[in-house]
Amino acid sequence: MNKILISAAAVLLGAGVSAAKAPVVNVEGIVINAVDAAISDDNNLLVSMDFDLTKVKIKSNQEYIITPVVTNGTDAVLLQPVTFAGRNRYYYHERNGQDNAFLVRNGKSAVYKYRQSVPMQAWMNHAQIDYNVEIDGCCNEPKANVTDGPLAYIDNGPKTFMADFVYIPPKAEGPKVRELQGSAFIDFVVNRTEINADYRNNPRELAKITETIDAVRNDKDVTITKMSIKGFASPEGPYANNERLAKGRTIALKDYVRQLYNFPESIMHTAYEPEDWAGLRKYVAESNIDNRDGILAIIDSDLAPDAKDAKIKKTYPTQYAFLLANEYPALRHSDYVVEYEVRSYHDVAEILEVMKTAPGKLDLNEFYVAANSFPIGSDQYNEVFDIAVRMYPNDPVANLNAANAAMSRGDLTSAARFLDKAGKSDDVSYAKGILASLKGDYDAAEEIFIALPNMQQAGKALEQVRALKNNTGVKVVKNNK
Repeated sequence: MNKILISAAAVLLGAGVSAAKAPVVNVEGIVINAVDAAISDDNNLLVSMDFDLTKVKIKSNQEYIITPVVTNGTDAVLLQPVTFAGRNRYYYHERNGQDNAFLVRNGKSAVYKYRQSVPMQAWMNHAQIDYNVEIDGCCNEPKANVTDGPLAYIDNGPKTFMADFVYIPPKAEGPKVRELQGSAFIDFVVNRTEINADYRNNPRELAKITETIDAVRNDKDVTITKMSIKGFASPEGPYANNERLAKGRTIALKDYVRQLYNFPESIMHTAYEPEDWAGLRKYVAESNIDNRDGILAIIDSDLAPDAKDAKIKKTYPTQYAFLLANEYPALRHSDYVVEYEVRSYHDVAEILEVMKTAPGKLDLNEFYVAANSFPIGSDQYNEVFDIAVRMYPNDPVANLNAANAAMSRGDLTSAARFLDKAGKSDDVSYAKGILASLKGDYDAAEEIFIALPNMQQAGKALEQVRALKNNTGVKVVKNNK
């Protein structure tokens, strides 16, 4: 049998209660309490309550007939009535064989523990319990009917966990520093360091750099704060000469950019690496080249750079020739990074517009401001957190808020993935408890919520979980009228 008990507070039927086509009567003193309902295993609706008429003065020839009613709109079922009778009426019923199970004599013992059942019907899942009081006398005295209610509401809808998601406001980022980066493969005349902008593929490769800079420089919301260039040479040839080439070609590219954009010297930063052995190793490790492991062993050895190159060439001449023709040119490259600072946004409308066109400009706090311009849990609200976590895929707060948004729309798989990257905190534990609850793993959820005694939301969630674990079925909600 499934049930939830309501509180034992009484329902007092006050003076002046009336019904259509019935005189106003005084029923003050009738007390109905412990109203409850349940669904039995054989699908009956069980209704119970306590009637207390010890304070009601019923005349000797008078009786009060109380009939509970289960009703929902035009559907209604009258339950078995209970008769509270004055002295003469009580004996009258006894002489005429009325069932004493539903007959109570007025006086100090006029208390009746009412228990009745009716076959469960679909409309009863969201019904209410009303009551009808019929006051009857003798000697042609008029009858009076009093109907009032509800005593309680029945809620037997689907039992699901109702989550209270906790979204975390991120800290403002402060200066919003961003960067764009890339690699250019500038062609130089053999053994030279001067840049010829029209030589071979240089127009295309130099355009990569200028397009990256222009993308930032032409944005009114952005200030370029740093331009870094790092040059690399390939391992063939003497190391000392490669060092000269890497350094000289890096400086040449820096000067080319400075002249083109008139950047101050202070924001230009350069570095170089004479031979890109890391790049060569990555290529070999990811390739299917013959003798791959042997070549990798030489690359990883403690040999000097020139000795490594010579040993690969001597030991694996076929593979060396292949690398020289197909991979070494790619090791002669210039990596560049444009670092810039984005201004802050405070106007919600502006934040929403930036979110559509350039979400990478926003920090997490600005995303949070944007989200809260929509109703909590709405599609727009959730979408903001989805965009935020795409921009900050490794940020714990972004992942926690995205997990909440995913759970609110029923995407529990994504929520679990986000929570794995949300770090450790009480808020994350609470969210994991919510996820377990939504999955129906109430034991795991209960354990999590118990471990959060100082978190108000966890306490309420724990109550829900325990109620669901007990499969409480019918919920009777007391009417506070």
